[in-house]
Amino acid sequence: REENCLMNRTGLLLDITGTMPAELCRVELPNWHFHRVDCTSAAEQILVEHACEVGLVIFDSAVMTVLDDLAKLLSTERTEWIAIVDVAALQNALLCRFILDAFRDYHTLPIDPSRLAVTIGHATGMNHQPSTASPPPANRVHVAPIRLTCLSRRRVACHCFCAMVFVI
Repeated sequence: REENCLMNRTGLLLDITGTMPAELCRVELPNWHFHRVDCTSAAEQILVEHACEVGLVIFDSAVMTVLDDLAKLLSTERTEWIAIVDVAALQNALLCRFILDAFRDYHTLPIDPSRLAVTIGHATGMNHQPSTASPPPANRVHVAPIRLTCLSRRRVACHCFCAMVFVI
């Protein structure tokens, strides 16, 4: 049965503007089927009908208009979510916070097929981990704001403000 499970994996791709499927076809994911949708209501329906292990969300200007609907969609516990986002969009503090809070991982454009395949594989593995850990007591948690600076391949600095959580 486990072997059969590994042969047929199901995912969800939310791409509101429909611009990414051609690039994603270059990612070799044998035995995966991704349901492609262009709105959050269609994505919700797919999640009701299918057990999607991984969800990909393409971030562009259209997604920014539906963040509230997207937050509701991402609250499903059966799916691990990966944001696919342009490096320039990470300049938006709201978007950085949203990605940090709602997604398992993210992948920056342009798509690197082998790196995205690894990211999807990692999210799949995390989806199958038992959820037995309980959060630490509130008096033992310290949240410190930090500024992340990343250099792209072109040596362009990307700054993102987020929070680092320390358990004391």
